[in-house]
Amino acid sequence: MAIYTSPLRRARETAEALRGALGVEVHVERDLADLDYGRWTGRTPAEVEGSEPATYRRFREEPETVTVPGGESVRAVADRVERVLLRIAREPAGGPLAAVTHDVPIQLVVARASGRLGAEVWARAFPTGSITTVVVQDGAVAVEDGPAPG
Repeated sequence: MAIYTSPLRRARETAEALRGALGVEVHVERDLADLDYGRWTGRTPAEVEGSEPATYRRFREEPETVTVPGGESVRAVADRVERVLLRIAREPAGGPLAAVTHDVPIQLVVARASGRLGAEVWARAFPTGSITTVVVQDGAVAVEDGPAPG
């Protein structure tokens, strides 16, 4: 078993806590990072919507068609997270793996795996510490929701 984590601090801290509990290696994976919010970084959704209403509306309604100004495309996030999950599932880790990432990457993986597109991507939030089980079968990602730790 191994733990793969986004390089962002919150995710690394969670991965380190898991390492302490499980006694396994932690690997930092850049492709598990959150969406690069570019010039939206540090702004509330209301602020972004107020200053860039058309782009924000598309982000909410047709996310995979949007590149955040000065940041990253939603499609690129979905592609890189799916790619790294497929790759780490092939590694000989000796058992189930844990991948620690962020809300948007999880939403995108779940949406793609269930065939949901458009605004449905945002239909469900994944709170900090929640668990989503990803199964790779025949080169495809499938998702089973698990209970949140509690």
